[in-house]
Amino acid sequence: MISSLQSIKQLTFPPKEGITSVTALQMNVTYAILLLFYIINVKQWGKIAVTDSAKKDSQPYDSLVKHLFRSEARKIVPLLLQGAELVGDVNIEIDRSTLRVDLALKIRYLTELAILHFEAQSGEDEDMEKRMSIYNAGLHSTYGLPVISILLYLFECDTVKSPYHVTCAARKCSSCYYDVIRLWEMDPQPYIDRHAVEFYVLLPGMKDPSVALLKRAIKEIDEYYSPRQAVERLIPFGVMLNRTTTISESNKQKIQEALEMSTSYQQFIQQNPDVERFGQQREMEGKIKGKIEGKIEGKIEGKIESKVDSILKILNIRFPNDMLIDLAKQALGSIHDIEILGQLELEALRSPDEQDVHKWLGKYLSHNETESNMEGEEE
Repeated sequence: MISSLQSIKQLTFPPKEGITSVTALQMNVTYAILLLFYIINVKQWGKIAVTDSAKKDSQPYDSLVKHLFRSEARKIVPLLLQGAELVGDVNIEIDRSTLRVDLALKIRYLTELAILHFEAQSGEDEDMEKRMSIYNAGLHSTYGLPVISILLYLFECDTVKSPYHVTCAARKCSSCYYDVIRLWEMDPQPYIDRHAVEFYVLLPGMKDPSVALLKRAIKEIDEYYSPRQAVERLIPFGVMLNRTTTISESNKQKIQEALEMSTSYQQFIQQNPDVERFGQQREMEGKIKGKIEGKIEGKIEGKIESKVDSILKILNIRFPNDMLIDLAKQALGSIHDIEILGQLELEALRSPDEQDVHKWLGKYLSHNETESNMEGEEE
């Protein structure tokens, strides 16, 4: 079992020529942690629903995509912006204490130098327009170059529109223009047709990708990259698969199976069996927790049923009236608090007459049910 960072450091990828042992260790730790995230949070997607709180937690998704774009910037830039090419270093220096952009690259767009600003969003952000405006102006002020901004939404949600205008009494004070890409509206087929492997990580989030298309993408990732690089890309591929709403649950299962059979994935697991055991242990812990919670809920439900039966028996003995008992069944059926039922059991024992019983039962009946029962008694 993996229980510390020290044991994580023992995880290994196949060595690659030209890489020092220190650098290799750093990469191994990074990729191992990513794979652990995948196994714990993604591999068992079919067993745990994606909750609202999980959807709001966008950091893992945004971070994985940004990591990919940094490592593949030279090839991805022309895919993001036709007519653009990367110039110089992969990422320009940014003072992140004042400007927290996801990615800023120096590019040549057609014939002119520019800054390509990229932001990845996995959910709704009502301040996104303001942020894009601030980033755009800040980068332009810092580097004195035109700034081309691209906002990529990874998963279906409410999105902002471009341009963003700041106005005062119908007077335009400033404007910011940026491209908005909604991944779920993009056709995945052209990327497969042109073998744009660098973009394959995003395919699960695109518009209605077929099982065959995504299986082909997994196979090409395996063939195109080294084992280490392939695993690095298959992890965010699995993360995207887990979160996307453009693929049915049954198709997700088929793709998940193909992902786990990936040559690179299998090779990594063979060399690092503790990772798989860690994932299996987490799965077992989840099952045990589910069983315990089920037993607790069953015991509580049993106590509630027993308390309701006790109240009905007391009422039937003290006030043998079928209509009253039916009314009690309706009222008690809506109560799932064992303490409240205990209080009502005492009320049943000490109520002086049926009128008093009607009074405290009426608190737990809807207005219509109460009127209906009163009409029945009058008849």
